[in-house]
Order: sequence, then C-alpha cells, then structure tokens
Amino acid sequence: MCRRQFSGVDATSRLECYVMAVRRDVSRETALSLSMLGWALNEEYYFNDEGHMVNSSFLDYRMPTSLDLPMIDTVIVEVPNPHHPFGVRGVGEVSVVPPMAALSNAIYSAIGVRLNRLPMAPGRILEALWAQEHAQRNGGA
Repeated sequence: MCRRQFSGVDATSRLECYVMAVRRDVSRETALSLSMLGWALNEEYYFNDEGHMVNSSFLDYRMPTSLDLPMIDTVIVEVPNPHHPFGVRGVGEVSVVPPMAALSNAIYSAIGVRLNRLPMAPGRILEALWAQEHAQRNGGA
C-alpha cells in the first residue's frame, strides 16, 4: 500500500508585497498557493479509450484535505513596488509554482531521482527508481 504522508514537515509561504488592503486576504491567498502540493502529489485526470474522463466526480478525483497537508505558516514581507504609483504588487498567482518545484527537489534530495512530471505520486516515484536502476545495470547514468 502506498501512502502520502508529511511527517514533521511544515510549510512556509513567503510573499513580497506592499500596500495590503486586507492582510487576511493576502495571507489566505499565499496559503492557498501551497495547496498546489495536492496537484503535485495526487491530482490527475484519467480518461478511458473513448476519451471520456473517468474520474470526473469528487468521489473519484483525489484532492487533499487539511489532514493531507502540512501546517502552513505565511510570512508577508512588505516592500514597495517602485514601478507602481501606489507601491502595490499582485498576490494572486505569484507562488503557485514553487511548492511543486520544492517537492520535486525534496524527492531528489531524498532518493536521488529527479521527477519533472505531475503528479509525483508513489507509483511515479517507483517507476523513476526502477528506470534509474535499469539504467545503472545497463551502463547508463
């Protein structure tokens, strides 16, 4: 049985912004970006031979819950944007990519295999390990 588990891991989202109208909304937006870990770990569409999606309901499509993700701490660094008259910066989609890259780097650091395709599910990790083992046995890198 394969399980995804964060043990003893916390996540911190750091965002550089300025002139926050509502601090709570900025904090919430950056914390939501860490929910991209769900995309990195489990979220995937499956299609049958006729091209119809077979996991189109919330019962079949695996999304993380609060029990699946680490505690999230948000740090907001207020630095004015010199190219805007009010010093504001966008916060909506700024930190969507880093969680996936950080997870890929963590997997590489732990097992020496670089994954560059989502989701980085246990099955894909095993396939990458087997491919690396096969390459090493056959003289590849």
